[in-house]
Amino acid sequence: MKKVLTILLMCLNALSYAQGIKGKITNTSGEPIPYANIFVPQTSTGATTNADGDYELRLPQGSWEIVFRYMGYQTVHKTVDIGSDMQELDLTLQEQAILIKEVKVLASGEDPAYYVMRHAITMAPYYSKQVSSYDCRMYLKGSGHMYKIPRIMRGRMKKEGVELNRTYVSESINKVHFELPDKVRQEVEAVRTSVLDESFSNVTMPILNLSLYNNWDMSMDDYKTSIVSPVSRDAFKTYTFELIGTFYDHDRMINQIRVTPKVKGKNKFSGVINIVEDYWNIHSADLSFNIQFAKMKMKQIYSQIEPNVWMPTSYVFKIDGSAMGFGGIADYVASVSNYKVTLNQDLDHSLLAKLDAEHLSKQAALDSITGYTAPKPQTAPSKNQRKIKELQSKSELSNREMYQLQRRMKKETELSMPKELERKDPYVLINKDANDDSAYWNTVRPVPLTTEEMKGFEGKEESVSKGVSKVNRDSIMGNDKYKFGDVLFGKYEWFGNDSSKTRDNYSIPGLISLERISYNTVDGVKYGLPFSFSSRDTMGGRFRIDASVDYGFSSENLYSKASANYTWNGIKRQGIYISGGRSLSDFKGSKGISSLENSVYTLLFENNSQKFYDNRFVGVSFYTDLTNGLQLNTALNYADRRKINNHNHWTIINWDKRELSSNMPAIPGTESWQFDDNKSFKISAELSYTPEQYYSIHRKQKYIEDSKYPTFALRYDKGISGFIGSDTDYDLLQASIKQKLSIGLNDVLSYKVLGGYFLNNRTMFAQDFRYVKSNDEYLSLISDMEQFNTTGYYQLHSQEHFVEAHVQLLTDKFILKRLPILNRSLIQENIRLHYYHSEAVDNYFEVGYGLSNMLLDVSINYGVNNWDNSRWRFRLGFRF
Repeated sequence: MKKVLTILLMCLNALSYAQGIKGKITNTSGEPIPYANIFVPQTSTGATTNADGDYELRLPQGSWEIVFRYMGYQTVHKTVDIGSDMQELDLTLQEQAILIKEVKVLASGEDPAYYVMRHAITMAPYYSKQVSSYDCRMYLKGSGHMYKIPRIMRGRMKKEGVELNRTYVSESINKVHFELPDKVRQEVEAVRTSVLDESFSNVTMPILNLSLYNNWDMSMDDYKTSIVSPVSRDAFKTYTFELIGTFYDHDRMINQIRVTPKVKGKNKFSGVINIVEDYWNIHSADLSFNIQFAKMKMKQIYSQIEPNVWMPTSYVFKIDGSAMGFGGIADYVASVSNYKVTLNQDLDHSLLAKLDAEHLSKQAALDSITGYTAPKPQTAPSKNQRKIKELQSKSELSNREMYQLQRRMKKETELSMPKELERKDPYVLINKDANDDSAYWNTVRPVPLTTEEMKGFEGKEESVSKGVSKVNRDSIMGNDKYKFGDVLFGKYEWFGNDSSKTRDNYSIPGLISLERISYNTVDGVKYGLPFSFSSRDTMGGRFRIDASVDYGFSSENLYSKASANYTWNGIKRQGIYISGGRSLSDFKGSKGISSLENSVYTLLFENNSQKFYDNRFVGVSFYTDLTNGLQLNTALNYADRRKINNHNHWTIINWDKRELSSNMPAIPGTESWQFDDNKSFKISAELSYTPEQYYSIHRKQKYIEDSKYPTFALRYDKGISGFIGSDTDYDLLQASIKQKLSIGLNDVLSYKVLGGYFLNNRTMFAQDFRYVKSNDEYLSLISDMEQFNTTGYYQLHSQEHFVEAHVQLLTDKFILKRLPILNRSLIQENIRLHYYHSEAVDNYFEVGYGLSNMLLDVSINYGVNNWDNSRWRFRLGFRF
């Protein structure tokens, strides 16, 4: 009942604005102007034209001033009397008149753009923190299509609902609340998509929360990139600037600046940014940039919401991405209105008040700041504030003074930042019943749909008419009918959507799937069938079950195992994990290679370095955050570990100087009894702590983000002899520290140092040794910072004490990336240092240099043991 009432109120609110204006905006040649901004200053509402130049703006009855704006065209102000009907108002925008005569001529002879940009750069820290909080209403529409799909994948993609050259559309109405430093709460009032999967809800893209006043940091899985803003501290090192000319908007002179990267390549803006004279804030921007596998174009238009407060009211993003035979185009349009802003009271706003006074003395009146009351200046300005005003009063700044002023401005704004660790509030999705009500959307949509986008929604309605009921679409995503293809290739199904109280999914394996098949010398061909089920609720609870059944055709062994993970408190990350069954396990455990790598090494290189034992186990662990940044993990594990022999010796390639070895690890310094059958009961406890750990919360679930401090960990493992037949008797205490640091624009330094000491090692078997990740093959299917690349599989181990250290630097410009061709590529240079010491291996050093991207790594590695027995190793790594 509450939901129905909410929808009714929304519809009544929309119908109360059944009148307004609509039409088409064109240029002097009659061509439509896509994504032009229409803004009503009195109400802070607005609209945006679609790709065909059409717009529709609903307004209450009365007389309203309406502003029509688009980059490169003159702003038009019109006063329109709104009656009880929708009025037709077509408009032609004139190209912007660029006034070259207004350009300043500097004695230094440099382009006047640098004068403008120095001031814009110094004011950027202020404008990035000028508003402490705001509320707004955002309409967001995304549309796009796949223009390229590999022929072999078209049938599978069509089954998943993706067809070649079919337009897909998603639109949403959102309420957004922002608080410094970067706390965002988004409430989705309604969402509509042209696909059956309602979970494809077009919520606010993270990129829309990025500000041009700061560098853009974007992450996609393991790929992280930063883009230098034209008004950032690093802008002069990255770009050249050219003053195209000036024009006037809102009675203020706007400087039109061309931005050009000094070195072409990824992660750099190019295009035009417009800066307001004297105030030095961003007026609008038309920029493009490249990221991994995609080219992006962006347009932003800022409007003056309150005196001297300019906020983005129109976003347009065009994305053209292609990789591995796939290609797609997407357009995202956002129209932002109903701003309510709160100025940051901890900042000194008196400079803008002074500029206003000077501006008013030159002109009789300014409609945009009528009734403005200047903030009271601070009675006792600080030393830093006095120095800021001294530098700002200079008519021309040198580069040194610009950096000094920007540093002081940044210091001043940082003092106003609240000391909060939570980055974002939960996203709240409501009123999903309004999704497919086209009449409702016709009354609230500020950006009309194009003809192709309408066809996209018609395609969804056709699918619905073929038998997919509304109940099924709201509760079950996908097709609940099993087909013969599901038996062959498997099936993934999910229940519920993002507004449901619970959301479940399960997967069943297919009979034909290469990822289920592996090969090793113990089992020969091994075939597995994995199953999974997971469920989550809106209160942060999560439950997941994973199970698998595997069969070794040569050993004739049947393996089965299962695990259950239940998190009952998502904010405290508190839960329990239970596992048990029978499996074929590597002696190195989590430090070993994958089954796919072992299959490749055995079949192609006749190297079965991975050794196994028959593991029959049961375990339970408990985890919780004692406080933010401090996590406790405890575990109890029992295992019956049995020897097992090779049952297969077949390879694809037989090498003259190689042969397959027995299933016995070649570990120096071990005794034969340490590989015998044994039982183990082990308890473990680990405390990890990260000071000032930032986090985000989504649906009552806490997600860890970054921290400027390292993570410290202390762990204790004990093998208990005699308990339920356990043979092990040892105590291991180990500590570690790790951190990932951004030390440059796209330079990331990561390190990890750990060490341990066996307080007691009376009875230890090979499975209890402390191993490291090591693999000296020329081919790798993983890329791991902690892996040694020049030493044997079991060479680095310990049963007394150990010290291990790893350092990795990923950089965009070290040696080879300075070359003309590579400096434009998406490749990064990878420098690694490794060190290991134990009672078995004394001072093993390794250094590596390579080129990395998302799919392929190439490296050369040099290792030396105790300054002797050096070894080189070339490695080609594929990331699957």
